[in-house]
Amino acid sequence: MVDTTTPADVAGPRRHALIVGASRGLGLAIAEAYLARGVHVVGTVRPGPRTKLHPLREQWPDQLEIETVDITSVDQVAALRSRLQGKTFDLLLVNAGIKNDDRETIADVSPRTLFV
Repeated sequence: MVDTTTPADVAGPRRHALIVGASRGLGLAIAEAYLARGVHVVGTVRPGPRTKLHPLREQWPDQLEIETVDITSVDQVAALRSRLQGKTFDLLLVNAGIKNDDRETIADVSPRTLFV
């Protein structure tokens, strides 16, 4: 039997999710689905221009926090950790990509980079 209970169906405090890599694709879709279910979402995006996640903050201003971080930068990850200090999450989804630009494919990324 599959449990179809959503976080919003469960009595108690509001659920919280941290989605690393929520600017587009799967991460964005998951963020939007959780927001629609009443979950408080902290979504991360890479530094740069406005992403597809940003309009969702206009729709759910009290439920969505957007954090900017480049997960390949140890300093930026440490700064994110400091900003999130004291918060607890019911879900952690790491969906961030590791390729540097659209000309690069996953085959171009060293396995050592993946597991450092």
